[in-house]
Amino acid sequence: MPDAKRFSFSTAAGASSESSSLPFLPFTLQHGDSTPLQVEGLLDTGATVSVLPYKVGLQLGAVWSERAPIVQLTGNLAQFEAPALLLTARVAEFPPVRLAFAWTRAD
Repeated sequence: MPDAKRFSFSTAAGASSESSSLPFLPFTLQHGDSTPLQVEGLLDTGATVSVLPYKVGLQLGAVWSERAPIVQLTGNLAQFEAPALLLTARVAEFPPVRLAFAWTRAD
């Protein structure tokens, strides 16, 4: 198993130039026994919470009505409810880890 791995910055969808490159990380998410889902997440090392888009939670088999909103988001997501959702994540060949997300109805 590798001790480190490099990932290239990628250009955001709809960006017009290479200077719009951002640190997106490809990884898989899994909820319980669901089929792992390949996603890309924006790395924001200054974030206090990781936000999961609504459609991704549904694709992983999470049920919105079974969760109570407990996370108060701010900024452009402040108007949306956000229950916590625990998922298993795997990056490349590294061992899987459990991550907590604020699951929001925003996509």
